[in-house]
Amino acid sequence: MLGKKVQIGRLPLPKDLTGWFADALAPNVQILPLEAAVVTEAMRLPEFPTRDPADELIVASARLHNLILLTTDTKLRGYRHARVQYFKPLMDRR
Repeated sequence: MLGKKVQIGRLPLPKDLTGWFADALAPNVQILPLEAAVVTEAMRLPEFPTRDPADELIVASARLHNLILLTTDTKLRGYRHARVQYFKPLMDRR
């Protein structure tokens, strides 16, 4: 999903995607696989605030793995069926 945002110009990175991943993925960072259970959970999310399937998969992954979703997406900010922590991006803080 990150790669798609870069591809369509919605997420500028300071370097190419391969280089960015190499720098971003520290030894203690784990990428979670897209499993059938995540897809199933995504289709069962109650009162979901967006129609974005990528958001559904991200929230479903967080729910299944008992994680807090850290996001700048204001649409997910008050979603009460997952542990969501909203933060304002540094470039928007004034």
